[in-house]
Amino acid sequence: MNYLDRSPPQTPSPTGVALAAECLRIERFAEAERQLRITSCSCRWATNPVYALGKAKAQFGRDRPAESLATLDDLQKRWPDFQSAEGHLLYARALGAVGRVDEALEEFHAVAAYFPGAEARGALRTGCSIW
Repeated sequence: MNYLDRSPPQTPSPTGVALAAECLRIERFAEAERQLRITSCSCRWATNPVYALGKAKAQFGRDRPAESLATLDDLQKRWPDFQSAEGHLLYARALGAVGRVDEALEEFHAVAAYFPGAEARGALRTGCSIW
């Protein structure tokens, strides 16, 4: 194989983390997932709960709520002290998306008590139709 045919090695960097975050923000979930995968090669980022939360967001955004739930469950096991209102809301949405409606409602009630936005309360008012 010609050396020009090979992709250059991709090194994780703070720029890659920022790019993944921006891709999540603009809902380019496949690209976000790719950037997170590249970034996970770095021990520094793969052992960070924010990385796991980003991965769960990308999975949910790509219509893989069961994988998102598994990632969030792993996040809670690995970093039990990590708190994220956004992650809690995502967990509630993922529960609903996989059909665990009673658990989703319970989580929406819990997150609605402290979530800074109206999304959790709105989900409760509309019968959790946001998943």
